[in-house]
Amino acid sequence: MHHLTNKTKTQSAPIMPTMLTHNFLKCLLLCLVALGATQMPASASASDEAALIQSMEERLPTLMQLKLKGHVGETNMALVEARGSLEREHRRLLSDENGDRLALYKLVAERLGVSVVTVQRKRAEQIRENSPAGIWIESNSGAWYRE
Repeated sequence: MHHLTNKTKTQSAPIMPTMLTHNFLKCLLLCLVALGATQMPASASASDEAALIQSMEERLPTLMQLKLKGHVGETNMALVEARGSLEREHRRLLSDENGDRLALYKLVAERLGVSVVTVQRKRAEQIRENSPAGIWIESNSGAWYRE
C-alpha cells in the first residue's frame, strides 16, 4: 500500500513539454488499446477524437507547468482539478481540458461499448502510473498525494 500523504519519486532529467506531449499521447493510445480499441473507424467520431486530442495537446505545456508547480492535480476520474486558487485564464484552461477529456472519454466508451466511468478509471490509473515527480494525484479512495 502506498503512503498517501507525500509520496515522492526520483527523476534524473528535467521534463520537457514536447516529451510530455509525446508521453501523454502514448498513454492515451495505450489506454485505448488496453480497453480493446484496436482500430479506429473512419467516421465523424474519428475526426472528433483527433480534434479533441489536438486541443488537449495544445494546452498540455501550460497544464503541465501548473501541475508541476502543484497548482493543479489529476483526479481519480482522470480530470484536472485546482489545488488552490487559480487565475481566471487557468480556471478556463482546466474547464476546457475537462470538457475535452469528457467528450473524448464518451467517444471512446461508445466505440468500445463500455461506460464512460470505465474509460475514466482506466485513464486515471495510467496517469497515476506515469506521472512525473511532484504531481498531485487523487487516489481511488479520494485521498490526495504528491507523486
